[in-house]
Amino acid sequence: MEIQQGDVASERVINGILVGLFVTALARASLIVVACAMAGVLSDRGVVPHLAAAGWCFAFMGSFMVGHGLRAERSGMLPEAADHYAFAFSSCVIAAAAFFTAGLAAPATV
Repeated sequence: MEIQQGDVASERVINGILVGLFVTALARASLIVVACAMAGVLSDRGVVPHLAAAGWCFAFMGSFMVGHGLRAERSGMLPEAADHYAFAFSSCVIAAAAFFTAGLAAPATV
């Protein structure tokens, strides 16, 4: 099978979209982590409960949006499905960043 010029161009476009989506998700995740850190500093409970709550909320939102994306894809509404999948991906990256940061901020137990 021979690679054509259109295949290379579409691969570059898809890679650009995925990189942009990932960078946007990381930027949003950093904002959420900073907001949780500020809330943790202002509260008596610390940062970890706020990060864990944000992680669970965004994880549930991501799974909810995957369901909406599947429903839109079955209905033939592919642009809406792509939007839902992109939002689900962003939500899962934010959740992973919140859980990772909560694990780093948790006090070490021996």
